[in-house]
Amino acid sequence: MTSNLLGDYFSLIPRAEQEKNLRFRRWEDRHAHLFGRLLLRKGLLEYGYKKNILEDIQLTHFNRPFLHEGIDFSISHSGEYVTCAIGRGVKLGMDVELKNLQFDPEDAGDIFCDAEREYIRSSGNQCDAFFRLWARKESLIKADGRGFSAPLTSINSLTDEVILDNQRWYVRDLVLSEEYCSAISTDKPGQELDMIAVDFYN
Repeated sequence: MTSNLLGDYFSLIPRAEQEKNLRFRRWEDRHAHLFGRLLLRKGLLEYGYKKNILEDIQLTHFNRPFLHEGIDFSISHSGEYVTCAIGRGVKLGMDVELKNLQFDPEDAGDIFCDAEREYIRSSGNQCDAFFRLWARKESLIKADGRGFSAPLTSINSLTDEVILDNQRWYVRDLVLSEEYCSAISTDKPGQELDMIAVDFYN
């Protein structure tokens, strides 16, 4: 990507997001942050929102970004993927995880519940099982809004319907590629998904 193109993209996000972007030390993190915001902007423009809609983003006390526009969104990145889920009239959370073959399933003992840990241990492919559940659980806690402040070990992400503090969430796996696991959680069942690939490099 040329510096001119990158500069053009950078000018499309609000000053606060530009300042946040510049605090990242790794260029990979700066690109992931920038492209996440560009995906959000592109999606919101297609919904008919104004060009400077990103300036209206606020944060909850759990640092979850939100808009007062009856629309929800969730941004995630891992490896070479940056994803952004947007929905109107629905709360949602999305996560994507690059499978790391060097993972240690015991490292997540304070994240998974007993049923999830047993699922991973008994799986014929522990790597797939681990990152599948990681993506599902993280999509849930993003949708819930508390992130890792949520009671992680009380959440069983093996089921497609999960009740968390009297709120019912609907979880489904997404397929991006064999090297990644991804999931989305919503507060309403049967949501239709349109998946669109965007290449900002070309």
